[in-house]
Amino acid sequence: MNRFGFISSIPIVFTLTVTVFSSGCESITLVGRPTLPPGAEMAETELVGQVDGLDLGERIIFIATRTGERRRIRYDAGTPVLIAGREFPITGLRVGDRVTLQLFTDECENTHTDLVRVRSISHTTAGVLEGRVEATRPDLGFFEIRPPTGEL
Repeated sequence: MNRFGFISSIPIVFTLTVTVFSSGCESITLVGRPTLPPGAEMAETELVGQVDGLDLGERIIFIATRTGERRRIRYDAGTPVLIAGREFPITGLRVGDRVTLQLFTDECENTHTDLVRVRSISHTTAGVLEGRVEATRPDLGFFEIRPPTGEL
């Protein structure tokens, strides 16, 4: 026994692995991760890539990896998508989003995801237009911009 009255020859180790997501001054989301025993190798429990497509009917996310592989990953209706620490439905994903999918394999050896974390949002639908506003038409919902080159 040691000076605290405990048997010192039996080490007890508790490990909790968590992933922390935060964005600016927003709240922090903690997501539990499996803990591996000492000496074990990590199986493929995560997939990092870019959203290449989304089939809402079949519930499949198509992911393009850095190696050029295209993976089909199934999800269920309750699969959360975390974007900047906030939870969204799967319809919040866009082609081009960089994501990390938490994977698991079912009894039939099919790979599924039960959590999608968006690492960076695709900006393919947004752009910057530079110029001077020449006219506005609020009744029609548009305006004219003259670019720096001067052409309309």
